Amino acid sequence: MLLLVVTVLTGAPLGAVVSLVIVRELEGALALLALMAVQLLVDPDSSYAGLMPLWSTRELTGYALDAPTTNSLSDGLGHFAVTVVLCFLAAWGFSVLRLRTRKFELIPGYPGTPSR
Repeated sequence: MLLLVVTVLTGAPLGAVVSLVIVRELEGALALLALMAVQLLVDPDSSYAGLMPLWSTRELTGYALDAPTTNSLSDGLGHFAVTVVLCFLAAWGFSVLRLRTRKFELIPGYPGTPSR
């Protein structure tokens, strides 16, 4: 149950960030597909495997199915917490940037603008 919750709570903000960065649906789906393919191809013992967004799911799966290492549960949950916080902050930042209001100045002499 913990594995499912961690996967859903990591995947939803990750999808939100991708949808805010890449506006078109097909390109966003292809970006997520490429990210998941890289996630599967990366060697789990390499140093950059922990940079993948769903590494915590892999670590918790190893804890549940294989012989758990000393810190696999705490490492997986810590990575999950950091990933969710980073995804939420990125989604919030991109939303603020995208939805900001802009104040436009009137062009003097343009038809329909009031004269001073």
